[in-house]
Amino acid sequence: MSENSNPSLFSIVAESQQLMAGLMENGGEITPEIETKIETLGNQLVSKVDNYVDFMDRLKLETEFFKKRKDQFASAQRSVKALEDRLKHAVLESMDKLKTSEVKGESFRIVAVNGADAYDIDEKLVPEGYFIEVVEKKLDKTRLLEDVKMGLAVDGVSVRKVKSLRKYTASTTSAKKKTTKKASKKTTKKTTKASKAGSKSDKTEE
Repeated sequence: MSENSNPSLFSIVAESQQLMAGLMENGGEITPEIETKIETLGNQLVSKVDNYVDFMDRLKLETEFFKKRKDQFASAQRSVKALEDRLKHAVLESMDKLKTSEVKGESFRIVAVNGADAYDIDEKLVPEGYFIEVVEKKLDKTRLLEDVKMGLAVDGVSVRKVKSLRKYTASTTSAKKKTTKKASKKTTKKTTKASKAGSKSDKTEE
């Protein structure tokens, strides 16, 4: 057992696996030493739960934040790119009017050079012979999964068990246990009273 007073979740899992291996070697007998180790591991895991839940909550909030910002950033990117293109076009137009291919500043100079030709295409006017037919094949996942869920074996599809985490407040479990205990006590009391009443009735009949 590690003497680290603040082990990580991974080390707790690793130590629990070692403990299980030792238990198997021991023929399943829980010695006082093993019992102490089990209790220690349980306490360490409990101490980690709240920290991990808090951290996961923060990560979830950050995920939502960036998800919302994604569209905003994409829109901002398009706007900035459009502004850059307009600025370049304005500079080139000014240079054309001045009939110059170079403008100098104090730190930089701008030179107008011939780039690749740009083509404006109006597809409505292009002859039919330049068009090609495209056949798109798309997987019908809805029907595929319906068949698999009905038990049909389909090549290329495998079933994978998925586990997820659910978060509850610690008091919820305690409250449920207390409610169950109270209900059990009430049932026991009612049963006891009913038994006593039955005994008295039998004695009266005698």
